[in-house]
Amino acid sequence: MTMKRLLKGVLVTSGLLWVPMVAAKGPDFSIFEVRRQLALSNEEKTEKDYYVYAGTEDGVKEGTVYDVVRTVPLYDGVQNRSLGEMKVKVAQVKVIFADKSVSVARYYKDFSREALPVLREDYILLGDVLDVTSAAKTAANEAVPEESAPAAAEQGVQLVINSVDVSEKLSH
Repeated sequence: MTMKRLLKGVLVTSGLLWVPMVAAKGPDFSIFEVRRQLALSNEEKTEKDYYVYAGTEDGVKEGTVYDVVRTVPLYDGVQNRSLGEMKVKVAQVKVIFADKSVSVARYYKDFSREALPVLREDYILLGDVLDVTSAAKTAANEAVPEESAPAAAEQGVQLVINSVDVSEKLSH
């Protein structure tokens, strides 16, 4: 009896049905690889490149800054049950290269943990995901430099950030 027939018989008799599955994987904006150069001295600063499973076909553009979020499982050890999961911001990355289906991003900045939950690993990990909705927020925040905002208020220009009119606050 061949191994294939034996395996088939074991799976059928155990009540399991083995069906080979080929899943069509789409872009999920997850980080699937991290590359870093080796530092040749203690003073040498090296950059980390984060490879993301999404590219220009998915709307990723070079120069865009994204929030990186991590899905954290919630578990109640007292009642021994899962409470689901939550998404927590880890850091921000800036896309430095975008191909059709893959892009490369670099660390941009950290988030303060003052108003966010503490993470066991407070750095970017494999499997963390780019929050595509954060790209628009970041672009809106960088659209008006801080030093030009008071000048705009003096000229009677209405300044609106995230649907909030802040032009009155600037004129005082």
